[in-house]
Amino acid sequence: DSNAGSFSVNGKSYAVNYGYDGTYIEDGVSDGDVAFVSHSFTETDNDKFSGTYSYVDLGIDSLIDGATYTFLPSYQDGYNKAKNFGWADIAAGMKVVNGEYVESDGEVSLGSPTSGTVTVKKSGSRYTFTFELVYSTSTTVKGQYTGTLEKY
Repeated sequence: DSNAGSFSVNGKSYAVNYGYDGTYIEDGVSDGDVAFVSHSFTETDNDKFSGTYSYVDLGIDSLIDGATYTFLPSYQDGYNKAKNFGWADIAAGMKVVNGEYVESDGEVSLGSPTSGTVTVKKSGSRYTFTFELVYSTSTTVKGQYTGTLEKY
């Protein structure tokens, strides 16, 4: 059961082989996110981790098999959790030394896309996500992830 994923920004590709499901239901209302990361949370959740870290964090409130979500900020009229995702944060090539973020040349940090789509397919316990996100800087992020999602 291996996980495999990657995304590209400005022609450079980044691996994201760990998937996390942060969606939840509270008082009958779904909320949360789905994240794809380069290193496991267990590995990076200590002061000894050093390396280059990348992630895609998508504001998807409910995971529906076969759905294609379009970007619409969750505060805007017409936002529908079954059809929209409310945000998408991207970090690529972030340098971490002994558990601490260190600003470095070449890293990419994007938030607040202007448009985008995310398609979700599920087979058993495995998901396939395909996404394309456009940011105001005319930067397009394309990627995919296939594998399991760990609840967090």
